[in-house]
Amino acid sequence: MFRLAVKNLWARRHNNVWLFAELVMVVIIGWIVIDPVVVRLYDATRSYGYDRDRLVEMEFAVYGPEVFGYRPENADSLVMERDYYALYGKVKEIPEVESATVAITYYTPEKPGTNIRNVIEPDTTKAIEISYAPGTSYFSTLGIRSVPGSPSVKELDDMPLASGDIIVTREFAGRLFPGENAVGKKICDGTMTIRGVVEDVRLKGYMNTRLYIFYSNEYVKPPYIYGWDRFSVVARLKDGVDAGAFASDKGIVRELKAGNFYCRSVSTVAGNGRKLEKMQGLTNSVTVGTSLLVFFLLSLALVVTGIFWLQTRRRSREAGILKSFGARPACIVRSMLWEGCIITVLAWATGCMLYLQYAMNNGLADKERLAFSTEVLPRDWATDFTIHFIVISSIVLVLVLAVVLAGIYIPARRISHVNPVDALRDE
Repeated sequence: MFRLAVKNLWARRHNNVWLFAELVMVVIIGWIVIDPVVVRLYDATRSYGYDRDRLVEMEFAVYGPEVFGYRPENADSLVMERDYYALYGKVKEIPEVESATVAITYYTPEKPGTNIRNVIEPDTTKAIEISYAPGTSYFSTLGIRSVPGSPSVKELDDMPLASGDIIVTREFAGRLFPGENAVGKKICDGTMTIRGVVEDVRLKGYMNTRLYIFYSNEYVKPPYIYGWDRFSVVARLKDGVDAGAFASDKGIVRELKAGNFYCRSVSTVAGNGRKLEKMQGLTNSVTVGTSLLVFFLLSLALVVTGIFWLQTRRRSREAGILKSFGARPACIVRSMLWEGCIITVLAWATGCMLYLQYAMNNGLADKERLAFSTEVLPRDWATDFTIHFIVISSIVLVLVLAVVLAGIYIPARRISHVNPVDALRDE
């Protein structure tokens, strides 16, 4: 059957050259459209690694002297610190709240801004630094899990960390100490000690890194220490509480006041993530890319299927001759499908080789993942050039092959059942 298909292709080579050229162009265009969309969708479906859906952020600010409600007697540093902790206590006492942690807005999940640290051990590895307030149940509130061989989440929450003590994610530990338990290891010429390892997280969904360094910061206290005008409390809601409804309750905002501190807003962390992705242009990128992909698939289905449909319908005389020599309808259909497979695979291989020349100089779609951050990319199929190329090439092949075979099978099945006399008379 394969040999017969090859002979038929060669006998019709003048017509097939144009089909081949069209399929090569389809493969190249398919690569351009499919590659970035697949990578973006893969990133969008990756786990965040923490209990994001049950988290809300309460953002607090300080009244200035020019604002009605400002009290000069509450501007004293000791009074502000007292009011700060009073607010934190109020949040934890809300019936719907399971636990809460304090975070400077800069380090709050799904907020813009990062602090990148270069770790030389032995190669440069970039990681995002996250500062958290000790004794505020940071890891248990966010729902971050510890890895086997590391202290438990509760122990990490209560652990007093000295200067230079850090907690890192699994991938960060694996890069520096592959196959080893990183707890207790020293890095950066002994200036930093890994005291715990947690599961990989993406605290900022628009970034793709899973490389984080957590360190306890005694100065995550009232914002006057930093000169900032706001801070955040991230609360974990009890199971069954609707985060959206909780964030929409204006009564919570009105009640959360102490001294010159007031609650500016309550929002869901998941909602903040969506807003941040939109602000960074990722939402628009995915929308445009998906729209182009849908348009490409529709065009592919209509144009390519239509071309092969017409080409196959014109072969009624050939099918009639084959039937007059005893060929069964199934054999005729298989022969035509084999022809479609052969020409499609050859065109796919040619198109992929042509695109490879471009990709080797300009990279694949994994570079798009760096558009809004400078961190090191995660180690996955999308950042491995060989695996990435194989995966996207396979997707392109499956799509093009499915469309071509659909365009051949339906008319081929019809002409394979035609009466030989009628087929030869019509021709």
